[in-house]
Amino acid sequence: MKALPRLALIAAATGSTLTALATPPPADLGHLGGNYSDADAISGNGQVVVGESYDALSTSLGYRWTDAGGMTSLGSLGGFFSSARAVSFDGSVIVGYTSDGSNILAFRWTQAGGMVSLGTLGGPDSYAAGVCRDGSVIVGTSNNGSAYRAFRWTQSGGMIDLGHLGGGSSEGFGVSPDGSVIVGESHNGSYTAAFRWTQAGGMTNLGTLGGSYSTARAASTDGSVIVGTSNNGSGNQAFRWTQSGGMVSLGTLGGSFSIANAVSGDGSVVAGESDDGGNLRAFRWTQADGMTDIGTLGGGYAVAKGISADGSAIVGTSETATGDYHAFLYSTGVMLDATDWLGSVAGVQSVLSNTLGLTRTFLEGAHHRPLGELGRGRSYWVTGDVAGSSRTRDVLTRSGEAGATFTPWSNVLVGLGAGYGLQDQQLLNDGRSRTSGQYLVGEIDFLQADGGILSVLLSSGDWDNQTNRGYVTGGGVQYSQGRTDVKSSSFRVRYDTPVLTRAYATDLKAYASYGHSRARSDGYQETNGTNPASFDGMEQTAKEGRLGLAATRSFGEKFRARVSAEWIRRFDHDMAAISATDTTSLLVLALPTSDPVRDQARFGLDLDYLMDAQTTLSFTVHAAGFGESPDVSGAISLRRAF
Repeated sequence: MKALPRLALIAAATGSTLTALATPPPADLGHLGGNYSDADAISGNGQVVVGESYDALSTSLGYRWTDAGGMTSLGSLGGFFSSARAVSFDGSVIVGYTSDGSNILAFRWTQAGGMVSLGTLGGPDSYAAGVCRDGSVIVGTSNNGSAYRAFRWTQSGGMIDLGHLGGGSSEGFGVSPDGSVIVGESHNGSYTAAFRWTQAGGMTNLGTLGGSYSTARAASTDGSVIVGTSNNGSGNQAFRWTQSGGMVSLGTLGGSFSIANAVSGDGSVVAGESDDGGNLRAFRWTQADGMTDIGTLGGGYAVAKGISADGSAIVGTSETATGDYHAFLYSTGVMLDATDWLGSVAGVQSVLSNTLGLTRTFLEGAHHRPLGELGRGRSYWVTGDVAGSSRTRDVLTRSGEAGATFTPWSNVLVGLGAGYGLQDQQLLNDGRSRTSGQYLVGEIDFLQADGGILSVLLSSGDWDNQTNRGYVTGGGVQYSQGRTDVKSSSFRVRYDTPVLTRAYATDLKAYASYGHSRARSDGYQETNGTNPASFDGMEQTAKEGRLGLAATRSFGEKFRARVSAEWIRRFDHDMAAISATDTTSLLVLALPTSDPVRDQARFGLDLDYLMDAQTTLSFTVHAAGFGESPDVSGAISLRRAF
């Protein structure tokens, strides 16, 4: 199969919207320890991927992949392999087949019950191929001792043979969302024909287009419209079947082959793939317009895999101009590179991620150490910060603030300040984003007699974001502009130890901290471009812990140098950090952000110059390893006692 695109989209057959997932799944879902993995299906809500992967012993095992848990083996029933083939809408039920050491058996997997055999129809083997929306009905194929037959399985009724069309064999491929209609193919004694099965009518031959083969792949919501492909005597062509009209060819895009893979809820719109005489292309079919090539993302190849219930949106995979394969969303006559479009909304390119980065600038700069380290009485301070990153994002951040400290009690230092921050970030496809606004910061230091400091810091920001977002469509790069207000809040608790040891006139201390930051945007409305986004309020969090060592040495009466090294651990790596609803388009999004780098090292140098008995001028420089903190940052602060 083609490489799984960075973004996977699936159309829910019975819903009124299209469900999507961004960053998961990434281009590489990993493996179970071996050198191979394959993805076969993604849940309707876009949050679970299933397939098979080699483990360290080169055993091929079915897996369940989520952004939070990564790739997890489903195991087997005692044999040497398993394969996950289909998944329910919410990802809670997975079906496929596995070896028990002697035979191949269809299975149903749930989190609570694990892998459970569905049995067979009396023979040695069974294979599950499809599952209805809620996971209660499973379809597939099983050996009955003499031939392979399509089956329908339910918890109450077990595995039931659906029969055949006269030739002794049949295979089940798909099931309607409510589980009432099953489709597939069966031999009728002369040729293989598509079938439609219901509880009341049994298995019905849908015929062919004149040739000796047909197969059914999908059904409308109530099962009244069925689509697939059939031979017409010279080649296979996509068909649409109804009770009144029978099987009708949908034609091709100029070549000799086409297949229908999906159908809208009411059966009026069909999507699939067709040879155009040279390449495989995605198509959209309606009664009025016939079969229409919906284009590509710049390459020659595209296939349509799913369609929204109202038929207005089609999803699939297309080759890009660079030869990669990306998921696409086709709507309002435009093919959108969904990988690129959502990549410019979520992860390090998002409005919320920008704001969290802006918030961290002053927390990691002027406030990277307690106020009590620079003096324990009444004072005022002014400071300026600057930070830049180019490895994970191209961003420049500046902030400035002023504040004052006072001592309500002899062992307590309180600081209150206000500032202004500005961040410019380059986005994908020459887009850009600017976030600016004001913030308040407050700190309480509990000063211990032995020199230790327990500090609690709070901050709150009110920001304005303006974004010019670029994204790729079938017609080239488009730009949409949007503006929104963002609120941020941060909390940090930190403990700095007394001097642990002194050597070569240098004091060594340690510190530990935990920080929690949150950014929440108002509704976001874009204008211009072919696919402007419009979202309800979004929220993102960052949780981190830090452990550090700091060595301080004085040089005469005026200068003091401090060198620090710290380890940063992110605790929000497994959290779906963004949730949003696209209020004007077709997308309901559950967007775990690009997984933040979990561990990062950061090093700092502080130079304090005692200008006089009341005034201290401080210079700070930090450099960080690959991760979420800025690559390089600096601050200059002036503090004067009064």
